[in-house]
Amino acid sequence: MRILLRTIRREMNQRFEGKATRSEFFILRSLVENGPQRPTALADQFELATSQVTALTDKLYRLGYVTRIRSDEDRRSILVTLTPEGERAFRELEIIRRDYLQERFGDLTNDELSMMVDVFDKILLTLDTVEEI
Repeated sequence: MRILLRTIRREMNQRFEGKATRSEFFILRSLVENGPQRPTALADQFELATSQVTALTDKLYRLGYVTRIRSDEDRRSILVTLTPEGERAFRELEIIRRDYLQERFGDLTNDELSMMVDVFDKILLTLDTVEEI
């Protein structure tokens, strides 16, 4: 199982090359689905240290995919917000990811593929963040 997961992670990172890592993809996806979020909320969501989320969002900021804005509710708090470029990048990465999974696991039904993707995403995110930080 671990070999399969490493193979999938390596192949996905190769396809994502130059755009984002898988971990950064998960942050982008969360921002697309949930809107602007505090780094602590992202850390809680992905069960990461806030410093890990900061490192990931720093790179996304440098790529122009996110911005940081002060919260209206608490000026000490920062919200990570998706930029239009970040949304475009996420859409591209999502297509790459779906195409890859369809090629790799095309014999599965849509429901089976969806369940597998959810489980693999959680496992791969954990492996990615541990090895990146």
